[in-house]
Amino acid sequence: MARTQTAKEYVAGKRLYGYVNGDLMYAFDMAAVGQPLQSHIHAQLRRAWKPLTWRERLRRSGHRLTPQRARVLGAVEQLGHATPGEVFAHVQGDGINLSTVYRTLELLNELGLIRHAHLTDRAPTYHALGDREHFHLVCRGCRSVLSVSGEEIAGFAVSVEGQPQILVGSRPSDRVPGCVRTVCET
Repeated sequence: MARTQTAKEYVAGKRLYGYVNGDLMYAFDMAAVGQPLQSHIHAQLRRAWKPLTWRERLRRSGHRLTPQRARVLGAVEQLGHATPGEVFAHVQGDGINLSTVYRTLELLNELGLIRHAHLTDRAPTYHALGDREHFHLVCRGCRSVLSVSGEEIAGFAVSVEGQPQILVGSRPSDRVPGCVRTVCET
């Protein structure tokens, strides 16, 4: 081993690289300046997490990115809460048939890009997930739907505790009586 005249005495070294729980680990042990082999330096490199786009999710799951899938997802995002029939009416002029809408909604739901809920006794309602989970309040009279954040529902759930006619939650069967619109008579 060659070294300059001013370099410190270096006797031995051992490097270790590894991939542990998704992180790249590095350790270097060194024996130098009269000291035995001991830990000298180590590092842990973490991958910067970046959420996948819907296009990347489709590709990684082995599905093709088609114009029909893009239009159906776009319709769900634009409509907010929509049944398959409402999505079909929104994309109908693009040469997309109803069975394609149903198949695409099912695929997007499986991939976690949209979620379905049974807000009424009709067909399921689909909505884009977005950044935050939300809950649905549904009027039993006029069937209007109000989306409420988790923070908002926490205070509401406490204030209605003990009233058996009110059910609060995010599951498909969750419904709350009392209208969210001021024009409804219920």
